[in-house]
Amino acid sequence: MNEIKKEHILAAIKEIDKQGIRSGRHSSTYDVIHEDKPYPPKLVISIANRFATGEELDSNTFSGGIDTPAFQLLKKEGFEIVNKIVETADLINVKEKFADWIISNDGKKSNYFSKQFGAKKERLLNELELNETKYKENFNTELFVIDTINFKTQFESIKENIYDKNSDFAIYSKERSNDQPRAILGNNNYLKFLQERFIQQKTINYWVFQGNPKIYNMIAALEANAIKTWTVSAHKDKIKIGDKIILWLTGQNSGCYALARVTSAVTYRKEENSEMDFYLKSTEQVDNNRVSIEIEHNYFNNPVLWETIKNDDVFKDFKGGSQGTNFTTIREQYETLLDLNSIKSGIDMGTINNRIIQPLNQILYGPPGTGKTFELQNTHFDNFTIRETALTREQYLESVVADLTWWQVISIAVLDLGKTKVNDIVNHELIKIKEKLSSSKTVRPTIWGQLQSHTVMECPFVNVSNRSEPLYFSKSEDSLWTIDEKLLEDYYPEGKKILAISENYKPSNDTLIKNYDFVTFHQSFSYEDFVEGIKPRLDEGETEVAFEIKDGIFKKLCIKAESDPKNKYAIFIDEINRGNVSAVFGELITLIEDDKRLGSTNELKVKLPYSKRELGVPSNLYIIGTMNTADRSVEALDTALRRRFSFSEIMPNPELLEEIEFNGFNLAEVLKTINERIEVLLDRDHTIGHSYFLKIRNGDVGSLKSVFKNNIFPLLQEYFYHDYEKIALILGEGFVRVKKNQTVKFAKFNDINTPDIGTQFELIDKIEDIEGAVHLLLNRNV
Repeated sequence: MNEIKKEHILAAIKEIDKQGIRSGRHSSTYDVIHEDKPYPPKLVISIANRFATGEELDSNTFSGGIDTPAFQLLKKEGFEIVNKIVETADLINVKEKFADWIISNDGKKSNYFSKQFGAKKERLLNELELNETKYKENFNTELFVIDTINFKTQFESIKENIYDKNSDFAIYSKERSNDQPRAILGNNNYLKFLQERFIQQKTINYWVFQGNPKIYNMIAALEANAIKTWTVSAHKDKIKIGDKIILWLTGQNSGCYALARVTSAVTYRKEENSEMDFYLKSTEQVDNNRVSIEIEHNYFNNPVLWETIKNDDVFKDFKGGSQGTNFTTIREQYETLLDLNSIKSGIDMGTINNRIIQPLNQILYGPPGTGKTFELQNTHFDNFTIRETALTREQYLESVVADLTWWQVISIAVLDLGKTKVNDIVNHELIKIKEKLSSSKTVRPTIWGQLQSHTVMECPFVNVSNRSEPLYFSKSEDSLWTIDEKLLEDYYPEGKKILAISENYKPSNDTLIKNYDFVTFHQSFSYEDFVEGIKPRLDEGETEVAFEIKDGIFKKLCIKAESDPKNKYAIFIDEINRGNVSAVFGELITLIEDDKRLGSTNELKVKLPYSKRELGVPSNLYIIGTMNTADRSVEALDTALRRRFSFSEIMPNPELLEEIEFNGFNLAEVLKTINERIEVLLDRDHTIGHSYFLKIRNGDVGSLKSVFKNNIFPLLQEYFYHDYEKIALILGEGFVRVKKNQTVKFAKFNDINTPDIGTQFELIDKIEDIEGAVHLLLNRNV
């Protein structure tokens, strides 16, 4: 291996490109990257040795893995080694997780393998990779890459293969340390690990793990991220990997200080050394029953206190505060605590009974590229998403009917009723829901009109000449209405499905309901789009132009939220300052104030101009917008609107870029330097956000060039109106140069003096050495 050079590695890669990866020689843990393409590191080294010495290396004679000679050789010759990327969301490579499980949590106090490998994880991974190679050669199937969709079938196949005494794998296993491979992979180890990870975790239990502030400083431990395990004194046989935990602190300020997840089975062991520092009195480090836990939501500086939630019906049977360490709890209690503290510390949580966890009207503002829209998607969207199981049947039907037209709802009602009169249709459950969600005050005429408009042409008892597809209703001589089911199947098959679901409603915990809408304001966005307006009817098959009063996106949400007061709703408005906000909201601008909301002390309703319907804004409907402070349309946000919104500033965060490194600098210091200069020359509202740099990888000079050319340059040109002298002061000589235009000769004109050209600057379009340019920007010698 010592003779291998870069040219031998490249020759090996070229051979693999030509012949493909040999059977059983795929790597499931690491890839060596060349020209953005992955290759198995050990196969590359094996073949490269042939090009170097004439003899190909047997993969069994050397190890792969971080810090091994083979990997060090690849790195030395300039090749990048990365953890293997799983190609689909349904496939999970569990080899490394299983290695962790073997070493720290094998379910036995004196497991042979945990003693043998101990902290030598790399040695164990090499052993597992060798076993995996032999397994694949024998059975031509994956061992550690698990298909989460067809897991049970794969699990049974793995089990059958491992215990096949007549297989080549069984012979191989007996020849290695007295059947060690099959022992590692068998019922007490790998198969047990798979059971815990993929079968037992399907049902999640919820627990309260309780701490006493007189014994242990939980708050300080959480602040230091020191809590890794917890004592288990009850429910030892039921607590398992994947269960969810409420970390509860007793005492005067009792409450939830964190939410966590169980990451190991219950084992007999000592606490972590880091945890011992937070006992208030000297405490001996002894073995006891413990589980490993991972803090997923740390609330040490913004806990949900018992005083806040004690009157909430969800917590009427809550066991926190009882004597003991471990208690059962329920999913609703866990998820409520998750809801209540799912946003940043310091925002007023309001009233718990209405689940108000943030200001009703809020605008996230800041310079471009700071992640305002990202904040909406990753912090706020989930707050307004519920599982179908949280809905009653009526609430579910409301969510379905809200998106249906009148003719669609009438079709389902007639299908359900069979031969029916209009009176019965009017009183049908789905029609009543549609009426509640609609602006129409003339439901009966609406039903009559829709029935006749969609009646088959050959029906002798309907004389309406203008009809619209689909045509499948029919009326009898005695005024009974029916629907042709075959035509319904052709034109509107979803109707039958919705009827079947409504009759046999079985909510799924896997189905998510989005109680929000997302819209982007722009200069053409109007009151008619947002609240209501007269719009052309665009139903398919219409034969002539007709107009109707159409509800806007905000009005629809108001109606839905009012009819479902137990759940939260939101409208997310990106670029809120780009629209004429006062004109878009119209008379509702007053109604969005907290005390003017429905159910509040100064509740107000207004009569809308088109529908003449009275409308109020419910207290469970949130308005959350984003605003770019560098956009000159900020002035459109007048004082009346500003005082109705709470503003949360999102500024550039250079710390997120500290680990993206280049030759002699990291991107955090680059962004910080640029923004400090912009703030002096202009203001902090026009600084540059960190998100432009986040996708750059270490040393990726191509991406760095692209960000400067396509993002930074245009922003600075806009900020300084092509004042390149200031841009030069910000970016330096590596990005800006003196423009040679002294030879320009102006036309002679009486009474006009020739202007002094002076020194002019221009951006360098093609930067050869981007790292050198950045060093000049940072005032460092290249």
